Amino acid sequence: MTVSTSPLCLHIEEYGAVEDWLRSLQVLPVSVLAFDAGVCRAVKSLDPGIVTFYRRYIPDQGSYMREGAAGGARFVAECGDLSGVDYLTGLNESTGDDALSIEQTCDFFVGFAQACAGRGVRPAGPNVAVGNPPDEYTHLLQPAVDAILAANGLVTYHSYGPRTLHTSYEWLLHRAPDRWPLFGVTVPAYCWAYTEAGWDDVGDPGGEPSGPWRELVRRGLLTPQSMCAQLDTYAETCAMRGVRYVHLFTFGGSEDWRDYDFMAAPDVRQWLAAHWAEHTAPPPPPPPPVVSSHVRVTALAANLRTEPRIDPANITGRAVSGSILPVEAHEGEWYRIRERLYIHESTVAPM
Repeated sequence: MTVSTSPLCLHIEEYGAVEDWLRSLQVLPVSVLAFDAGVCRAVKSLDPGIVTFYRRYIPDQGSYMREGAAGGARFVAECGDLSGVDYLTGLNESTGDDALSIEQTCDFFVGFAQACAGRGVRPAGPNVAVGNPPDEYTHLLQPAVDAILAANGLVTYHSYGPRTLHTSYEWLLHRAPDRWPLFGVTVPAYCWAYTEAGWDDVGDPGGEPSGPWRELVRRGLLTPQSMCAQLDTYAETCAMRGVRYVHLFTFGGSEDWRDYDFMAAPDVRQWLAAHWAEHTAPPPPPPPPVVSSHVRVTALAANLRTEPRIDPANITGRAVSGSILPVEAHEGEWYRIRERLYIHESTVAPM
């Protein structure tokens, strides 16, 4: 089988409703998010190139938040077998519109990210709900972001929109990559993932109707054809923003989430299969031997560049002091790290 290069992928609640369909595909999605680590292993058996996210459901997140970093470590320690899991997601939508919830979330993710490294998985968080946090509190997220990036994790967000995913109120879809940098949260462009995405009740102040996609279809506000057209454009805008994985909510939905279940839309499933097949690429050549497999940032902050030369125009992000970055090659005065980004050797130390 082949894995697609499109960022569109699956958020799976119940694998039994999805397994036969996945097995029938010639081109598979680049990533799958599942509620069971065993499903991650099953998906890896289809193609080991699929990137897996394990979402551990917690009915009461409050105790973990109140414990701070210790709660984050406990969350990871309570997980069973994590083989086959690439990314472990932490608390879900734990940030509200108050500073305390953000500070507790940040403390949790500091301990969570460190514990993930000890278990051999990468952290994914903070899984912030669309529209949160308010702008005046956004800067409080930086400690969580720093801890996640230092453990080679991904910064995750829920990307939902109204009936039309590309209205003037589009910042709901991409609030994190578009707005967080305006309020002091630094995230390299290649470190984003959406752990939930699609249509939802988003309270669009512009008056655009919103709700689960099946409800919008029942109301005559959406059709399978318009859904597919929007998803095609959505995939392009996500890729332009550097969002690597977009987990569409949801496949094999439980009773509570039946109105969001894409398995109930054969036309959309058929379109997704064709979309993945249209977005493929030959496997990249094996990377050249590297001098060091990782470097640690020693500068207060180090610029990440798209080319191995000093130019303000090629800066695409920053890595904070202490961050550990994987190295693909050492080219002269530059280290090439993942996603073909470059960092100058004067700002890092080999490990």
